[in-house]
Amino acid sequence: MPMMLLLPALMPPNKMLLLVAMPLLLALAESQAQSHDYPSTECVHEYFSSTAMNGSFQSPGFPVTYPANTVCRYIFQGKGRERVQIMFTALDLDYPTGDPKAPYDCEDVDSVTVSVNIDNQHRDLGVYCGNKRPPMLMSNDNRMEVVFQSTSPGNVGPTGFKAEYKFVTNFGIKAGEQGTDMVCSFTFKSDVETNGTFKSPNFPGLYPRNTECHYLFYGKTNERIHITFPYFDVEGIPPSCTEDTQSDFVEFSNFNIKLKDRKMTRFCGTREDDKNKKEVKSDGNFFRVTFKSMMFMTQRGSRPSINSANTKTLSYHPTNEWSTILATVITCLLLAFP
Repeated sequence: MPMMLLLPALMPPNKMLLLVAMPLLLALAESQAQSHDYPSTECVHEYFSSTAMNGSFQSPGFPVTYPANTVCRYIFQGKGRERVQIMFTALDLDYPTGDPKAPYDCEDVDSVTVSVNIDNQHRDLGVYCGNKRPPMLMSNDNRMEVVFQSTSPGNVGPTGFKAEYKFVTNFGIKAGEQGTDMVCSFTFKSDVETNGTFKSPNFPGLYPRNTECHYLFYGKTNERIHITFPYFDVEGIPPSCTEDTQSDFVEFSNFNIKLKDRKMTRFCGTREDDKNKKEVKSDGNFFRVTFKSMMFMTQRGSRPSINSANTKTLSYHPTNEWSTILATVITCLLLAFP
């Protein structure tokens, strides 16, 4: 009879168990040895608006050198209509592949990734590295997550990052009277103020994705609303700025939110010189401005040129980041109609 059939019967039970388990233990040890390149230190920090509406967070050890092979998650959870707004006050990460003041590739280097949820899917707003601070960012709902990952061998020098956070309900818009019947709406009345400035959500930071805001202007009987754009930079493909091209846009209407004004055109793209500061006028004493951002960026490519008496040829250069374009500041004037 072969020895292998007799061996289990001759061995004590504990040694037989060890013999059977040995291949599994060796496989587990080999698996762990192969995973040594992954971060070995993890931390999770959670921030709830029910506990604090604002505060700060930072990388481990800030402002001294952060540890190597570390992943830290910072999870922000608001409630209801609240949005998460974060602003980085310091960013200093190891960037051995180029100029840290102008990083061009954040893959396989120390980085900070900011992400949001859209339709229950995890979407990155941007990945940041080097020491160029990210713009101010805002979530599209009441959740946001920041992930810090260090892959460097713990070089002396880089100090990590620090950022401030807020849970806001006004989208960073302080002008006008915020409505309660819509998630983002603001009313301006001439009997309160006849001129002023209003802006897109989170300006001068990047506007949030998948967001729609309405600005409603009410004048007196003999008044008309005049709106000019001293600064305008909204991601999109003009002149149509349609949803099927995933264009963000600003839309105008002489009617309420349920009615579309077919004679008014949408704005998207860039208008930043004196010749492009177009004025938009209402027909009556009511006017609506709607800002809408889409879920995704359009494909990398060129924007069609615009050639008319009041515009210049513009080029379109989207990137892989979601909100690389600053939103628009709009100045409105309520002027008496003769």
